[in-house]
Amino acid sequence: MTHLERRLRNLESQNPRDISGLIPHTPEWMAHWLARARRILAGAEELPPGEKIPFDVMRAYMQTTDE
Repeated sequence: MTHLERRLRNLESQNPRDISGLIPHTPEWMAHWLARARRILAGAEELPPGEKIPFDVMRAYMQTTDE
């Protein structure tokens, strides 16, 4: 493990929750973000300025859609 990886893990452990209030990469986090991504992409919800849909969520979304 590199010095940078250790520093990143240390930072993540200090505040493991993201803007949703959930711990990233847990099943609850993924379910929350997938539902939000579907609403945002359907136009039913707007993404606030500066907030981004996590990359892992978009990857999962693309794998679950037929579009």
